[in-house]
Amino acid sequence: MGEDEDWNVLGGSNLDFLVYNYIVDAHGDIYVQTSHMQGKIAGGGLKSATFKILSGLYWEKSHTHDEIHTGQISGTGKLIPESQIPPEIR
Repeated sequence: MGEDEDWNVLGGSNLDFLVYNYIVDAHGDIYVQTSHMQGKIAGGGLKSATFKILSGLYWEKSHTHDEIHTGQISGTGKLIPESQIPPEIR
């Protein structure tokens, strides 16, 4: 997954915005999600951030038919130091 990926900001401010992204895999199947991103500044730096998935869609492409699946997924995470992020995804 991730052969063709695009992120688009829908609106908001620097620290509170909506974004949607889509990924087209090697088979032409499309994954779409809309998310809310929110951050908080303290002491001149980013103190915390949240990423909440609001909706998702999977469009399965086939030479005989197409299927569209929708659903709700969610996840949580926390900030980690940049030094702990693997170099290949920085």
